[in-house]
Amino acid sequence: MKLRHAAALALVCWYLMTPVGPLTATPADRVTQTPQNIESEAPTAERRSSAATAQKTPHAGSEKPSSAQVAAGAQEKTIKVAIPPIEIQRDRFDLSAAVFNCLLVVVTVFQFALLLLNFQTQYRPHLGIRQVTLENDFDSDPDVLFKDSIMVGLYVVNRGATAATVVEGNITIVSHRYDRSPRSVNSMAIPYDSEHGLLKGKRIKSATQHLMRKDHPPLPRASEDDFKTGKISIFMIGYFRYRDMLRHHYRTAFCRRFDSKSGQFIAMGDRDSEYED
Repeated sequence: MKLRHAAALALVCWYLMTPVGPLTATPADRVTQTPQNIESEAPTAERRSSAATAQKTPHAGSEKPSSAQVAAGAQEKTIKVAIPPIEIQRDRFDLSAAVFNCLLVVVTVFQFALLLLNFQTQYRPHLGIRQVTLENDFDSDPDVLFKDSIMVGLYVVNRGATAATVVEGNITIVSHRYDRSPRSVNSMAIPYDSEHGLLKGKRIKSATQHLMRKDHPPLPRASEDDFKTGKISIFMIGYFRYRDMLRHHYRTAFCRRFDSKSGQFIAMGDRDSEYED
């Protein structure tokens, strides 16, 4: 009996000394279990099992996850994809497209130039003069031209569709042979006086007129007989140079002779001194 008890006690001791684990464990993986290890690992295993149970079984009073937690979870699940560099190769089609665009630009510029030319032709300003009048009382006193200064008035009229800006202007009163336009001695030049800044910078709108007056010293007494016999007459000559909104320049010139019989200024037929561009 004593031998059997000793053998059973030895078998129990061998069983207790044998490590717990798979039979294929290597010696390096074997851990000798002692009562202290068993006591320390038991609570840890219990905690792990309780935590897993808590995750699988939600609490009755637990709340839904917040949007921040959902976004954090989505960020954690983001998959990064590496895209290789993309190379663009040009062919003949790209060159043809560039040529076509250049042709479109040329056609557009050409159409714009035609539009400006059409606008300039149809809507340009036209300056002229109207109602040239001797303001002296010549009918009551024919000698007034030899006693007082000669005063001539006229209207500068814009008959065009757009405004005109005067660049240069001149009005000159001279006495000359009645049968021809005034000319400088031994020259083809028209004898304008030195004042060429009349109405400079003046903007005359479409379908409007501007009153102008020009004075001149009295005629010399020596020419009184020639004036009364009709050998000489009073001429009003001048010009206005102006521009439109496109800065194209034009010129209007005039030459009017005073007719003592009608008391009016008559336009001369000289195209060099009476014209409109």
